[in-house]
Amino acid sequence: MQSTHPKQNDKAIPTPTILNPSPTARCDCHPGLDPGSRECDTVAVPNAPGRLLINRMHLPRPGKGCRAQQSRAQIKTPTTINSYREKRISHQYCHCERQSRVAISTPTIFNGPFTLTILTILLITSSLTTPATAEDKPQPKPQPKITVDYVQRINELTKPENYDPAQNAMPLYEKAFELLTEKPPELPKIFKPGNFKFSEEEVGQLKQWVDENDNVFDIFRQAARKKYAWKQYSSSPEGCDVLFEQRTVFNSSKLLELSWSKAVILAHDGNFGRAFDVLEDSYRSAHHVEQGGLLVDSFFKNAIVAITSKTALNILEHFRGSIRQIKRFRKSLNSVISPDDIYISYSEVEKQYILDSFQRIFSDDGNGNGILLPSLWLERRSSVLLPELTAEEAAEIAAKHPDRKTTCLMLDEMIEKMNSLLATPPWKLKQEGTTYHQVSDDILPDSYILREEPVLMGLTWEATFRAKASLEALDCVLAIMQYEAIKHRYPARLDDISYYLDELPIDPYSGKPLVYKRTPDGFTLYSVGADFEDDNGKHSVDWGRKDGDYVFWPVEKPKKKNPAPKFVPGSLPPGMKTFTGTPPTSP
Repeated sequence: MQSTHPKQNDKAIPTPTILNPSPTARCDCHPGLDPGSRECDTVAVPNAPGRLLINRMHLPRPGKGCRAQQSRAQIKTPTTINSYREKRISHQYCHCERQSRVAISTPTIFNGPFTLTILTILLITSSLTTPATAEDKPQPKPQPKITVDYVQRINELTKPENYDPAQNAMPLYEKAFELLTEKPPELPKIFKPGNFKFSEEEVGQLKQWVDENDNVFDIFRQAARKKYAWKQYSSSPEGCDVLFEQRTVFNSSKLLELSWSKAVILAHDGNFGRAFDVLEDSYRSAHHVEQGGLLVDSFFKNAIVAITSKTALNILEHFRGSIRQIKRFRKSLNSVISPDDIYISYSEVEKQYILDSFQRIFSDDGNGNGILLPSLWLERRSSVLLPELTAEEAAEIAAKHPDRKTTCLMLDEMIEKMNSLLATPPWKLKQEGTTYHQVSDDILPDSYILREEPVLMGLTWEATFRAKASLEALDCVLAIMQYEAIKHRYPARLDDISYYLDELPIDPYSGKPLVYKRTPDGFTLYSVGADFEDDNGKHSVDWGRKDGDYVFWPVEKPKKKNPAPKFVPGSLPPGMKTFTGTPPTSP
């Protein structure tokens, strides 16, 4: 039977070899026509909701000895009377390898004088011509799922054993903070090194502020003498971020500055015994801050210890009391706090805080796994402490980031190794020929968010050992003063006061006892500092980061400002040259 169907450029396209023919297909445009004929342009497939309109174009050969043919079929499936749904199917034939591939492609129109339309059959399974399946529909975007209330977990972890509300200091701290009158900004900072020699006017202003908050100080002292300070946090959509919003003890630095100011005023008036009592309460408050369980709590506690020790040394420099007051303060100090209390580490509370952030920045596939969501991660990421990232950079990092389960496993390993590093003093790392940053860089896993987690841990780690050294130095100075009061001379070396000390104070930068030297007018006690070199007691406020040592005793003196040159009547003001020209004429 000869077909009347028109042909277009029949010689340009060779007839393709049909792979996997289907006996159920038939030609719908010319009844009785062989569906394998090139004259057929519409193919009816049983159970298909529409017709296949076939357009074929010749493609270049994909390889030597291989001729490829590609067909694109438009499936028109009536959905309403006046509308239809369109799909495009790309089917590629390879005659040499006898393989075919089917994939969904974007619509392409083959019209115009240069388009060659060839009639053929596209034999495919009827499933490809059925209505859109679930796989064809757009998949929903991955989203996080809040499944664990980590705030309540932290409440359970931090709640004291055999909890007694009467021994909880937190309500008192919160009350004291509410009643506290802000310190005027023009008043000097009590804990600033070398700033303890105030003018009478400054002392008067400071005393006025302390007196205004006398009732606040009494509440603070009551709080400091409680067993613990526990805050029960309320669950919030923000998760563990609420810890920083609801915990006012983080603002206790203001209360502690009131305490330090009170001690300085009492010492200025000669009440050294009461001044030492106030400092003891500051040390007690440091223990309360640490009970929050987070890294920032440990850092804050160690800072309180360092500043309180510095304040005590400044007061001792002007001490005019009895040896009995020294012994009493030293005994109380050792009962309140120990150098072993000064440390920093990742606790279980810190881990819960990190896991809460994970469930907010990773998607949840229902099996505890998911991918990092760059937009949510960017929202929670601190732009103050960390380098700024663009949305494109965050998306690129998220695409390569390990999944949620893998990141959690990395977190466990990181915590174990980081805690070991945080317990290693600087001198030990120096001895091993490495630094904190080199070791931490090897420890931190191949996870961008985990590598950012301890971004400031280097400074926190070093500050911890400095706080411990400051506390030991204070105890050592008290022991030396006690020795001098009995022997009427200062010891020739630190070993001479071993009777008064359980252990000699160790320098975190040398691994040896702090450097002690007797001088004609007293003694000096110092650490060799971060440069690991003894600079003969040359004081450096940054702990010898670039040069020098950190001197505990004698206390750093305020730097004298160069006085402005005075104008002497009858002489030229400073900087003016003698006039050599013609004097001006009087009007």
